[in-house]
Amino acid sequence: MVPPPSSSVDPVESLVDLFDSCNLSEPENCHLFALPCELTSHILSFVPGVGLSSFGVCSSRAQALVFDRCVRDSSLMSVKLSSLLDQKDVKTLTNILQKCPEKTYKTALHLSMTRSWVDQQPLLLAITKMFVSIQSLKIEPDDEIQEEELHQLLPIFPNLRRLDICQSTNLSASFFTEAQIPLGLESLYLFESAITDQGVESLVNRCSKLQELSLVKCRALTNSIYLQNRLPTGLTALNLSLNTTSDAGLIALSTHCTNLRVLNLNNNTTLSATVFHELSPPRALQSFSLSGTAIDDQGLMRCTERCTNLQNLDFSDCRNITSVALENFQWSTTLHKLDASETCIDFVSLANCLGRTPQLRSLKLSLCENIFSAITTQLEPDFKVEELDITATNVTDSQLVVLLNAFPRLRILGLSACDKLSANLFIQGPIPSTLEGLRIQKGSITDEGLKTLAAKCLRLRSLDLTSCASLTKEVFKEISFSPSMFWLSLQETSIDSEGLENLKKKHPRMIINA
Repeated sequence: MVPPPSSSVDPVESLVDLFDSCNLSEPENCHLFALPCELTSHILSFVPGVGLSSFGVCSSRAQALVFDRCVRDSSLMSVKLSSLLDQKDVKTLTNILQKCPEKTYKTALHLSMTRSWVDQQPLLLAITKMFVSIQSLKIEPDDEIQEEELHQLLPIFPNLRRLDICQSTNLSASFFTEAQIPLGLESLYLFESAITDQGVESLVNRCSKLQELSLVKCRALTNSIYLQNRLPTGLTALNLSLNTTSDAGLIALSTHCTNLRVLNLNNNTTLSATVFHELSPPRALQSFSLSGTAIDDQGLMRCTERCTNLQNLDFSDCRNITSVALENFQWSTTLHKLDASETCIDFVSLANCLGRTPQLRSLKLSLCENIFSAITTQLEPDFKVEELDITATNVTDSQLVVLLNAFPRLRILGLSACDKLSANLFIQGPIPSTLEGLRIQKGSITDEGLKTLAAKCLRLRSLDLTSCASLTKEVFKEISFSPSMFWLSLQETSIDSEGLENLKKKHPRMIINA
């Protein structure tokens, strides 16, 4: 790895001096150009955004290297585009739009609506060409795109396959019946939308290839769209979380949409427990999310017995499911992800689950009050679990050791707000060296524990130390992490400016939240 430049030397001036000493008309004689492109790009990763602009004017080859660096970093791309807009550099901006459409479509949206650029024909041609290649578009609240503007823009996305509209408070119900949505659309995501039954029917009739539909918190919808079979039979994924689906509507839906592989009913509080006793989910279902619903033991067993190919199951915060049912539950052997957070699952149920789900990779048990009340059995160390979340549980050091020994492949671990874990765990405990992500918010980890963790977990990429009160400011002045470290949260810790400067100097590419 190339070390970061010394703080006493301006990296931009050094690089520019290097070019000044070379014959730029003969790139083969330039020392920097003699290096592999990947290495040169890595060197430039230590140069701030403003410095990159200065370096880029040295030659066309230097400009290409800077452009490659900007493409790799979206924040630098934003700086670059803003600078070009201020300079009205049509040629360079057009080049960027043509080469990197997936990174700059929002800027192009803004440009196409800016009247002062209408006379810049090369730019408009580049924007039009770029729009044709775009297949995914996400409209967020910060974009502040009005309904009239979106009406004008959608028709120029002929190849759009995915459209996400989040919190579309600016869009009326009539928008979805009048908008020229691209005919080839395959995936549509709407959150807090004013769309009505008529709007859904209009979209379905227009977009014959629609396969994935998310109608999250769309409260203007009625159950008529389910009872009258308004949804396409070819749907493979349907997200109805935070809606008011009725029992009759869900029964009709499951009968009509028999090709569903993903069904999300999270927080549909209007569904009764008895509807799941009668429900016949599509046999092809692979992902079933039931968080916050009234489903009970009988309903859960009926639904999962039918879905023999289930890979993802979420029944978190389902208070009607008891540990007795889970002990006798016929777990799917194909299950990869299980979220049983905020349930009464206990260790016996957990052991039963692990014994019958050999393919399980992700296990979430946060806020499960009974899970560690008593460990009555040991676990064999041959499970394939790679992600474990036991946030806000009463797990002790010895109990965690049992789990860690059983999960030798663990990559992601959530231990936030586990009050019974001691500081000694991070010093002498069997924390897996395979860890890539660790969350220990409000943990008891000390300076010595953090140093041990940093030295042992060389694959660690993200670490959350928020509100870890036992860490002193001194540890941040001397500690260093592995080169793979990418994200570090130090909010509400004792870190000071000196410690923060040390971390930034040793890990210039690491994102630090402090």
